[in-house]
Amino acid sequence: LAKKALEDQYFIDLLLKAEKYSAHSFFKLQAAALSEKEFIDLLRFGDILSHSINPDAKNKAYKIVSLLAEDLDKASIFKSYATAILSKLGNFPALQFLTDTLDYQEKLPFERELEKKLKEEVQKVPHEKVFFTDSQYQIFEELKLNNHFSFSGPTSLGKSFIIESFIKYIISKKKKNIIVLVPTRALINQVTLKLKKS
Repeated sequence: LAKKALEDQYFIDLLLKAEKYSAHSFFKLQAAALSEKEFIDLLRFGDILSHSINPDAKNKAYKIVSLLAEDLDKASIFKSYATAILSKLGNFPALQFLTDTLDYQEKLPFERELEKKLKEEVQKVPHEKVFFTDSQYQIFEELKLNNHFSFSGPTSLGKSFIIESFIKYIISKKKKNIIVLVPTRALINQVTLKLKKS
């Protein structure tokens, strides 16, 4: 379904219309908004794409949620879909932000709620009350399983958060030696203070 959705001309047109509307709104220009049907259809596409293992499909699902988040005339419809999409994608920080910002907790269908709870249990950061996103969890598990592991990602990935969580994990396992290499002298103090605080 996700592969078909990505190639569907109606979806491509809807996404482009939402992008144009968002850009025009940002610059306080007039633009044609999505109709209620188009709004719901685009959210439905986002829901379908969130089930995919294809990174492009997942990114488009995120994009749909972020593009439609400001249209609060249709807030209840948006909250239902956005909660389901973000839960499926395992993006718990964004889900928390959605709940805090819109002051609303959407009840998911039973199977989605069960999946969310299972993900939260599995992806819980050791010794913390927060959860890894799907990407963070995959990296953390690879770090635990490998003696040598390298990864890179954008700032939004939370690389420092993953490394700090891994250091706490190592300490909890009573391993003695940890070396943190940083590229500049300025970062030595920054990292040292952060680790001491943690």
